[in-house]
Amino acid sequence: MKKFKGLIILLIILGIYGLVLFFTFGNKDNNSSGNTNNNTVNNKTDNKTEYLVIGNTSNLKYNNGVFTKSGKYEIERLDSLKVYVNNKYYGDYKLKSGENWNLFDNKDEFVNYNGSLIAFSNTFNVKVRSNYKVREINEKDKVFLINDYNISSFSNLTTNEVIDIDLDNNGVNDEIICISSLDDSIDVKNYFSLVIIVLNEERITLIEEKEDKAIHIYSVYGVLNIDNNDHDSIILTQTEGYISEKPIVSNLIYNYKNDKYMID
Repeated sequence: MKKFKGLIILLIILGIYGLVLFFTFGNKDNNSSGNTNNNTVNNKTDNKTEYLVIGNTSNLKYNNGVFTKSGKYEIERLDSLKVYVNNKYYGDYKLKSGENWNLFDNKDEFVNYNGSLIAFSNTFNVKVRSNYKVREINEKDKVFLINDYNISSFSNLTTNEVIDIDLDNNGVNDEIICISSLDDSIDVKNYFSLVIIVLNEERITLIEEKEDKAIHIYSVYGVLNIDNNDHDSIILTQTEGYISEKPIVSNLIYNYKNDKYMID
C-alpha cells in the first residue's frame, strides 16, 4: 500500500514538472514562431518592388531604397499606375508601350495626354512636387557663376533655367540651376553646361561640362519626394545633339543619400 501511494505521489510530481516544462518552453517556442512570422512580413514589406516611369526614356524599379532599370513588360503587367502629366495628377491608368507610353482606363479605353509624364505603382510612396517657380538666372547667381565657375559671358545661353524650391522642407527655398552655352556661333573653348544646387546657401555641383566635353544640355523634368525622405529627389532631362534632327534624350534621377545628391 505504501509503495502504491509512493507511486501515485511520484506520478503527480512528474505531471506537475511536465506542465511546468510545457508552459515554460512551449510559450517560448510559440513566441519565437510569432517573431519569425512578423519578421517575414516586415521583410516582405521592406523588399517590396515598386515601379517608376519617367517619360518615354526611363523605366525603373525601386527596392530597399535603390533604383534599378525595369523592362517595359514589367510596367505593362501592372493593373494601373498613378499618372501625373506636367506634374499634375491625371488619374490611375494602365500603361502600354508604343512610340510613347499610351494610357488606358479601366474599360481599356485609350486616354490622350499632352506633356511630360510621370507614373508610379499605386503603393509607391511618392509625392510629385508642383509648387515651384521657374525663372532665369539673376544678378546674384551671376556673381558666383563668374567667380567660382569662370563663366565669362551670359549672352549666348542655350539653357537658362532656375527652379526655386524648398528641397529639404525646412521652409526656405533652395535653387536648382541649369545653364549652358553650346551655341555654334561661339568658340568651343567657351562651351559650358552646368547643373548646380544651392541648398541652404551651400553650392553643390551636380554636373560641370566645359569646352569639348560640353555636349549635353540639361533641364529639370520634375521633383519628387520618395518614401518621405528629408530631401526631395531631382529628375533631370539630358539632351545630346539638341540641334540635330534626332537628339538623344534621357533622364537622370538624383536622390539624396549620405549627405549628398547622387545617382543610384
